[in-house]
Parts: sequence; structure tokens; C-alpha cells
Amino acid sequence: MIDTGGDVRMLTGTRYRLFFERNLQDVLERHEAASQVATSELRQLLDLSGEHVRALRLQQFPSHLELAVILDGLPRLEELQLSCGQQDLQMSYDRALFGLPAARCRALSQCLGRLHGLTHLDLSMNLLDDAKIDMLAEGLNKTTAIRSLVLHSNKIQADGALAMGRALQKEECRLTSLNMRLNEVGEEGGHALAVALQNNKSLKHLDIGANNIGPTACTAFAGVLQSNSTLQELDLSCNPLAPGKGGWLLHEAIKANQRVVQLDVRCSEIEDECQKAIAAVIVKRQMSLHAL
Repeated sequence: MIDTGGDVRMLTGTRYRLFFERNLQDVLERHEAASQVATSELRQLLDLSGEHVRALRLQQFPSHLELAVILDGLPRLEELQLSCGQQDLQMSYDRALFGLPAARCRALSQCLGRLHGLTHLDLSMNLLDDAKIDMLAEGLNKTTAIRSLVLHSNKIQADGALAMGRALQKEECRLTSLNMRLNEVGEEGGHALAVALQNNKSLKHLDIGANNIGPTACTAFAGVLQSNSTLQELDLSCNPLAPGKGGWLLHEAIKANQRVVQLDVRCSEIEDECQKAIAAVIVKRQMSLHAL
């Protein structure tokens, strides 16, 4: 908490905004259930803070609070990092207290179309499965504001990747960065994302490392890199891409596509010679850009 000596008027500019953001975070994370006084004070705090809060980062969000009420009270919100859990449970640990429940995921999806300034959404480590990602994708179809979406370390499988692929192909999609690292989309999901990028004109950075993506998806992404004029950074690391033509197709693709400045295939089972050839192209390109 920022020390103001009891007088918020002492703060100016960024520190003024940070005071309201941190204060709201503390109140929300410590909010007690079934307390009329606490609920009334929370409403007053939202009325006071709403115009100042640009970023909200919650490591734990009590289950009794209504997400839609909070978000609708923050009309200028630009960045939201949400993790649902509890601290200091000790012997009272209950797995059901962790992760983003379906009802909250649905509420968030419905709010996205109303949060016109929200550009960054981080839902990592929330036990999101395919059904919840499908809900989220529906919300993404209602907004053109979000530029960065972080979904790493969830439970997303092929159907969830298909849902995200459909969202990426929508004309209203403005995502420039998508992080789906450490999920389990597999070959089918990886291929679906590659196909989606054939029709996407906004995404610049995609991280789908550690997703059990194999040779078929690898070949599909090589085709994307040949034709996509927007994608600049692609992370395929820690996937069983396997040795063979897929790695060399990626190499040929980035040689032809001058816009690609980063391709990560470390720990992907692609042979060392191919990895070195890919790295050489990327390093030379980055050096050229730095020289400009």
C-alpha cells in the first residue's frame, strides 16, 4: 500500500492512480461474505475509485463477490489479471475454491462487450477447460478492444483451441498477442490455430509452447509463415514436433517471410542442424533490425 500519511491529496499523477488500484485490490481480496457493512462500503469504494482505476490484478477473488458488479463499476479499466483462489487455507484446502468457475466465466464473457477500454486480459492458471474457453470466445466476438490475451497454464484441449481459432477468424478480432502456453491442445488444436491464422490479419505474437503439438501442426504453421503477413513472433518450443521435413519447412518459411523476427523451436525434437539454421536466420534478421 502507498503511504499517504492519511491524505490522498498528497498523491499526484501515476501515484494517485496506483493508490486507488492497490486499495481496491486489497479490499476485494480481503472482502468478507455476508457483511452488509462491507458490501455497502465496497459500493462506495467503487463509486470513488471507478474513474481512476486502469489496472486490476487479483490473485484471489472471493467466491461471494459478483464479478459483473465489480467490472461494471470500472469504466476506465484497461488491464485485468484475474485468478480465483484463497490464501492461508492450511488444513481447510478445497480444490473447488480455485480456478474460474463457469458462472464467473460466463459473467466475464458478457462484460467484455461493455469494457470498451480493456486491452489486456490475463486469465492464466485458472483451470479453464474447453467449455469455459468457448464462453470466453463468445465474449471476444463482442469486443474490438482487447489486444493481449494470456491463457497459459490452464486445461485447454482441442475443442478450446477450435473455439479460439473461430474467434481469431472473426472480422472484429483485434488481438495482437495470444499466449496459450502450457495447455494440452494437441495436434488437432494446433492445426486449428494454424488454419485460423490463414484468415487473421491482427495477431503478431503467438505462444503455444508445451501443448503436445506434433508434426502435422508443425507443417501447418510452416504454411502460415509462408503466407501470413502479420505474424512476427511464434513460439513452438517444448512440443514434440519431431525431426523431418516440418522443421525445414519452417526454416524455408521464415527465410521467405521477412516480417518474422522470432521463431522458438527449442526442445521440440527438431534436429540440431535445422534448429541452428532457423536460429541463424532469426539472429541475422534481428541484427539487421537493430542496425536500422
